Amino acid sequence: MPNASQRITAADAVLHPWIANNEALSGEHMDRVQLNLQHSTEKRKFRRAVSKIIAAQKIARIIKHPHQISGPKRKRAAPKTAEEGGEGSKTADNEGGCQCLVQ
Repeated sequence: MPNASQRITAADAVLHPWIANNEALSGEHMDRVQLNLQHSTEKRKFRRAVSKIIAAQKIARIIKHPHQISGPKRKRAAPKTAEEGGEGSKTADNEGGCQCLVQ
């Protein structure tokens, strides 16, 4: 176990050449480091806000059109026509791409 009385004191450590003559500890780059950290924080907040907006839009779309749950694109079978025993092929095609049945 090391002897505590043989350790260097804090005052002596500050005067040691590794600390006293170290240009990396001078703080001249701190402004740039602070600016980079600030930009990173701003980017993270922006990405989080965009993700929230996208999620809100998806939720609103699901509420408006619950039959169209977005996910992996899969091929849909063509709706049966009245002759084939289906409900008919009348659909309301709006700009959002919704194929809601019109009754």
